[in-house]
Amino acid sequence: MKKLRVFSLFTAVLLLCAVLTSCNSAPKSADLCLPGLEWGQPMDDALAALDTNRKALGEENVSIDEEYGGGYAILEGREAFGQESVSTILRFGGLDAGDTQLAQIIVYYPDDADMEQVLSEMKSTFGEPVEQVAVHFAFNDSISTNEGTSDDANQYWAGPSLKDTLDESKQQEMREAYGASLSDEDWETFLTSPVTTAQWSTDYQSAETITPEQAEAAGIPYYHNAVVLNANHVVSINYLEFQTSE
Repeated sequence: MKKLRVFSLFTAVLLLCAVLTSCNSAPKSADLCLPGLEWGQPMDDALAALDTNRKALGEENVSIDEEYGGGYAILEGREAFGQESVSTILRFGGLDAGDTQLAQIIVYYPDDADMEQVLSEMKSTFGEPVEQVAVHFAFNDSISTNEGTSDDANQYWAGPSLKDTLDESKQQEMREAYGASLSDEDWETFLTSPVTTAQWSTDYQSAETITPEQAEAAGIPYYHNAVVLNANHVVSINYLEFQTSE
């Protein structure tokens, strides 16, 4: 039986599993992925699509969990949405040793990047941002929620919900796997979470460096400008598919 990689509450909140509460228009590209990549791609396939590989990146920029699966790859100096980035971090979930499935992309931009051009490119690719998102994750007998509102410094997009993505039988399988202890009300709320989300930010608080002060103390560069793309439930959905094929 393959093991499902379980993310901590801290990591899960950072992955921004969001539910659309009001919007201006539906996204043009519901997958909300970096052009050229696909959610759920193995690491080697994703890197090949970006004309690189693990050897070229070096051991210091690549990690794969050989026990549970998942990992990350860091690429430097790539262009994304019309501007050159400082670094692009690809994060992968997994179901078993060495398994990697693209689940998150964070693009950091330098302070002098034209973030208005980045925003314009994202609108052209994804459509208009939504006004508000609310984050939902299922944990034991409750759900956790975090909210974000689009403003001058942050803009959000939300793809289709789990309820709109999974048929009723798959919803039931997911509940048995992840939400068996949830109330009916909490489960219905959880199903409103979009499978994909995106964020544009000029005051981003990263997982590695929560504040500029902490970044300085740790000797780590701090970047305000970022694009964060998430396939919030791709590993969970793929786990259901794996169970069906067994």
